[in-house]
Formats: sequence, structure tokens, C-alpha cells
Amino acid sequence: MGANNNRMTELDVAKGMTMFLVIFGHVYMMDTRLFNWIFMFHMPAFFFFSGMTFKPEKYIDQKNGIGRFLKDKFKKRILPYLAITAMGFLICMIRPAYRIPVLNAGWSYMLKWIFYYAQPRELYIGQAWFLVGLFFAEVIAFLWFYLLRKRSAGIKASGLFAISWIAMLMPQINAMIPEWGRLPLKIDVAFCAAVFLIAGYFSVKWNIWERFKGAEWFMVPFCLGLSYYYGPRWHGYTNICDCVYSPGPYYYLVALLGTAAIFFMARLCKRCRFWQYCGTYSLHIFAVHIFIIWIIAEIINKVTGVSLTPLFIPDKFISFGISIITLLISVIMILPWHYYKTRKKKDHV
Repeated sequence: MGANNNRMTELDVAKGMTMFLVIFGHVYMMDTRLFNWIFMFHMPAFFFFSGMTFKPEKYIDQKNGIGRFLKDKFKKRILPYLAITAMGFLICMIRPAYRIPVLNAGWSYMLKWIFYYAQPRELYIGQAWFLVGLFFAEVIAFLWFYLLRKRSAGIKASGLFAISWIAMLMPQINAMIPEWGRLPLKIDVAFCAAVFLIAGYFSVKWNIWERFKGAEWFMVPFCLGLSYYYGPRWHGYTNICDCVYSPGPYYYLVALLGTAAIFFMARLCKRCRFWQYCGTYSLHIFAVHIFIIWIIAEIINKVTGVSLTPLFIPDKFISFGISIITLLISVIMILPWHYYKTRKKKDHV
């Protein structure tokens, strides 16, 4: 795969393209086939892409490898989650329009959603749940690698099937949790996410993408067509965040086909620096994009008098335009940090 500063450039491009789909999905949250289709694969794609750089073997043979693994992943996933949550809280406390809903919700409600459900409410950074879900997905995937590393391929496949089967049973399992309604800290999401993480790992290990080199122009529409045919055409709303799935085989099939389409497209556009940039800073964009969407809606209201409710804007063309503006503003906001990192890297060289 192409590399730039030891990074897979097509992976950065794929993350950037997927980040735009996340933004669009958070603007145009209407019950339509387009919205349902996007939600079938945009977050599974991020778990899959994380799996492409997943390195369990780095820890398995080390002394106290499990401890080192947990420590490293805690720093990279849980600490950023807490930092993003703190940032969202501070911003909401500064702005009266944002502060009032937080205070009205009450501290018990806020703490429950931050530390039990790992999906902050009223803070405009609920999307940070992904980091906690990714942490536990990596833990599940690591345990699968660690416990079955010396077992036969059949046993490994059976273990992976068990994980995917448990994931599909999560709505029923969550229904048995009294009062809270689901398992804590996105552990329920992590089982499904671990399947995509492991799939991403083996897509690199088995060199799958190179086997289709030169066929990307065909594979993009082929994968998109099949994902749409077996996705929203037959099934409605799905959302990995809420453990809402279509029947298991179809859900995994559609999510993997949609992810493959994005990555094949990324291979065609891997020299596009804009998408590389968006992918490199996808976490930063992920953290701020909801705030930007709301600010754009406020500006539109003041200038035109038209009131738009972010996440529920009915017009897909207006939503698409707001999504583009949101991405561009995010890119501009991150530029100072980008130049600082670039300058710092040059100074070290």
C-alpha cells in the first residue's frame, strides 16, 4: 500500500471520506433510504479501518503484554474520550443557550450518560462514544487473538462466529438489564465492533486489497450496488451505537460491502491531499463537527430567519451543503495544529 511518512495514504483518505459521511448523517437524520444506508456502514467502517492498523502481536509475546496493551489503549481511547467530554462541558457552560439544557437535565442524568452509557447527552459530543466502544472492541479482539493464537483455523473461526452471534443477541441481552436498559460503557457495541476490527486486521494480513489492484473502478459500484440492494432496500434503520441491527448476516454483509466501496474509492484517490488531511485529523473533526453544525444553523437563522434543527434537516441538498461547510470549517480550525506538528517534525529532523 502507498505510504507517506509511514502512513497508509489510502487509509487516511478512506477515513476522511467516511468522516464526511458521519457529518452528513448527523445533519440529515431523516428516516429515508439514504440515511439508513449511510448508518449501515459509516461507523462499522471506522472500526474496520482501526483494525487495519491493529497490532496484537506487538503485545502478545511481551512480558506482561496484556497489561501493556490495556495501558496503551487506555491512553489512546479513554483519555481522549474524557478530554473531549470535558471540552464539550466547558463550551456548554460558557454559552447560556447550551448551559440551560445541561443544568435542567441534572447532574445525576449527565453523569450516568457520561460514565455509564459513555455517550454524553446535552453536550454536543455524544459521538465520542466511538472511542469507548473502540477500546472494548480492541480488548475483545485482543483476547480472541491471545486465547486462540495456537488453535486451529476452525477453532478461531468458531470463536469469531461466537463473538458475532453474541453481538446480534445484544438487544435481547440489554433488555434483561434492569433500570439501565443496556450494558455499560458500550460493551454491547464492542462485540459487533470487534468483528469489523478483526476483519480489518485480516484484510491487511492477507493482502486482500492488492489482489484487486487495477479493478477498483469496477469494485466501487459493485460493492455500493450490493450494499444498497441488501441494505436499506430490504431493511430500515440500523445503528451500531444503539445495537439496532438488521438480521445478522445481512448487517455484516452490507457494512463490509459499504466499507470496501469506501476503501476502493480511497485507493483511486490516495494522492488527494485534502482527503489525506481529513483522515489524518479525523478524530479532531469527529470531536468538533456537531458544534459547528449547530453554529451554522444559528447563522442561517439570524441571516435568513429560517429555523433549521441540526440532525433533523429534511432537505438532503441543504444538508449536503451544510455538511460541506462543516467539513471545511473543521479543516481550517485544525490548520494551526497541523502547521505546529509539521514545524515540530522538521525541527526534530
